[in-house]
Amino acid sequence: MFTIKAISEKTGKAYPDINLSVQFDGFRGGTAWQYTDSQGEAHFDHNNGTGSVYTKIAGYQAKLVYSGNISGRIIVYI
Repeated sequence: MFTIKAISEKTGKAYPDINLSVQFDGFRGGTAWQYTDSQGEAHFDHNNGTGSVYTKIAGYQAKLVYSGNISGRIIVYI
């Protein structure tokens, strides 16, 4: 299990209601899209690994916001 916390680059505050997903390296696939809560956090019930975090704001194309180790708590700036 891991948590991703989204922070606004402009304000430095938590970014609620933003859509996040993780695509794991190799043949492990990815997670379903999840919205962040009021604290800007999305909790994923998946095994740790390496991969990439994507965001999708207001239906636009997915945008890469992080690549690397996916475990524990990750903070991404959007």
